[in-house]
Amino acid sequence: MLRILIADNQPVVRLGVRDLIECHPGWEVCGAAADGQQALDLAMQVRPDVAVVEVTLPTVDGIALTRRLCKACPTVRVLLFTCRDDEETITAGLAAGACGYVLKSDSGRSLEQGIAALGDNRRYLSPPVANFLAEAALHDPSPSG
Repeated sequence: MLRILIADNQPVVRLGVRDLIECHPGWEVCGAAADGQQALDLAMQVRPDVAVVEVTLPTVDGIALTRRLCKACPTVRVLLFTCRDDEETITAGLAAGACGYVLKSDSGRSLEQGIAALGDNRRYLSPPVANFLAEAALHDPSPSG
């Protein structure tokens, strides 16, 4: 059973993600939190396999939460699920230890693929995020080598 924690400050998003997860045999929601500190405390108790985390959480933002989860619960794989699509946020989230990044503007299928990939201990970037990072890398003026 893949145990998933949801951390989002929007109740309707938590409900929608829960519904998506519960449609999959072998997946279960082991907790849901409305802020970063609550998510960290809950993760310490329930030890999820995957945490679906919003970047703009109150109390402890999603990037700081990712960093703390990676230290406190190293087996938890974090999937950032957010509207934030700027290079700074994406790279900060991945640098903090997130294993995946999905935009809320992506299809529900991208979220499902992200959760499945992290559940299989693989990384996942939704297509728009992967394209954005590839474009940024192609236009990076720093010399390689």
